[in-house]
Amino acid sequence: MNWGVKIIVVYVCFIGMIFFLIIQSYTHPSDLVAKNYYAQELAYQEVIDKEINGKKIDSLIHVVLGSDAIIIKFNPKLKPIYHGNVTFYRPSHATWDRSFVLQLDQANTQHIDKSYFYPGYYTIILSWEDGVKKYQVKRDLTILSIP
Repeated sequence: MNWGVKIIVVYVCFIGMIFFLIIQSYTHPSDLVAKNYYAQELAYQEVIDKEINGKKIDSLIHVVLGSDAIIIKFNPKLKPIYHGNVTFYRPSHATWDRSFVLQLDQANTQHIDKSYFYPGYYTIILSWEDGVKKYQVKRDLTILSIP
């Protein structure tokens, strides 16, 4: 094989690799963090304020992974919750994100059935207000198995 044929072979292999990468990039899902990401970015100062308020009471909120449910516990010392929500954000797959209304029982806990989720890593975003201030707390959770 002379040097001219070797150059052609290298060139063809390079073009083949480029086509392979183009096809891979078009078939790979490219989900944004949120569908309305840019609108949320403009209102991000409110999120910063909620997280600052949440850091003051961070130790009074616990998330426990039970055998068949995820248990969110609020300390009774906290002010009653006016309204709020719990968002389970799955970074690797946007369609597996889940959101629930924050509804605490008499013991200041909320049980969320694990059957709503797939095994893997989630970021839990607790967001609520007590009528005066708004709060936001984040927790990381790894679900290893589903009952």
